[in-house]
Amino acid sequence: ANFKGMDLLDSGNFRRLKRDILKQTRNGQSVKRNHVCLIANCGKRFARSDELNRHKITHTGSRPHQCSICNRSFPRPDHLTTHMRTHTGEKPFECPTCGKKFARSDE
Repeated sequence: ANFKGMDLLDSGNFRRLKRDILKQTRNGQSVKRNHVCLIANCGKRFARSDELNRHKITHTGSRPHQCSICNRSFPRPDHLTTHMRTHTGEKPFECPTCGKKFARSDE
């Protein structure tokens, strides 16, 4: 069987396709990613339509959110908010173990 030029009988291709369609969540449940980006044969999949719409901006190159200090531009307002912390020094996220503070929650 073929899917977009892939031989699905090849176990590696089948695993990649399955991984692309299913994404493990933190609680171990599988979530179907039925929303597919069709722009320029991108093919990325998302569980929710709002995630797909947010992703589509990456294809336009639009960066409407501009820093008032250094004029750097960002595609999303939350990216600008995070960037602004480089200028302000704000570190709103604190490690519960050691108390060290960070500008981003994923640091």
